Amino acid sequence: MKTLIVPLLGIANFWNNSSFVIVVNRLLYLMHLNLRQYDLTCLRKSKELLNKNLQKKYTISDLSSVIGMSETKLKKGFKQVYGITIGAYVRQAKLNKAKELLEQTKHSESVIARTVGYTSFPSFVKAFTKHFNEHPHSVRKAKKNT
Repeated sequence: MKTLIVPLLGIANFWNNSSFVIVVNRLLYLMHLNLRQYDLTCLRKSKELLNKNLQKKYTISDLSSVIGMSETKLKKGFKQVYGITIGAYVRQAKLNKAKELLEQTKHSESVIARTVGYTSFPSFVKAFTKHFNEHPHSVRKAKKNT
């Protein structure tokens, strides 16, 4: 099989190209998921939508309606493709954005918490500390010292 593919593709050192192997493995994995290209496009769109609107609290029903995919397929497909549930992904994205804002802006911690969609500051602090193993204030303080 190696001798058939290499001449057809015209790629030197075909089997030694690690990035190609990663792409092929990813494609094989996605084919195994039984997701069509349309499904993958919808899942990518859902991820982009969640990232763009961190403050908005989407229900699975809302999100599935917006992107045009059933709730079940959305939940299962998102987990299969991205390796994380939608809820966990949203929490992670909010906290990563909050850390970025703490490091790059002078906004107060409570303003940043609201900016990324937390209505309760103590809930934000608890989630942030659990995720990063440090208090939001420590991140801001460390940034000032550098």
